[in-house]
Amino acid sequence: MGGILGYKTAGLRINNGQVSNYYKEAELLKRLGNNEKAAIEAIYKDNYRLIQQLVVNNNGSEDDARDIFQEALIVLYQKAQDETFELNCQIKTYIYSICRRLWLKRLQQNRRFETPVDNFEEMVPVEEVLWERLANHVRVC
Repeated sequence: MGGILGYKTAGLRINNGQVSNYYKEAELLKRLGNNEKAAIEAIYKDNYRLIQQLVVNNNGSEDDARDIFQEALIVLYQKAQDETFELNCQIKTYIYSICRRLWLKRLQQNRRFETPVDNFEEMVPVEEVLWERLANHVRVC
């Protein structure tokens, strides 16, 4: 493949020695749709750190970031294989949007299983309350 960064440049706009982002990303999506390893690696290299920051800065771990990023890549890969798919933003924006939604959804699901406890020190175990009431009941009778 000839051209800058391995992309064909014939007939494309070139700015400061670089292929215009639009054409670079369109070619990258096409290569992703063809399951080219180099395209996957380029998308990973250009976008993973941003997603890692998003997840880790919002109560997640690096493992969570990897999972979320992988899910987003699968979505992008499936879309790239669809010939009718037209990306109207940068790949970075699209991936970030998918990851943000996936991460917020996961946080929301995790909150359903966790019950936040305020003033934990002030809580009385249920057994103590039951024994106290039982003792009061027995004295009254």
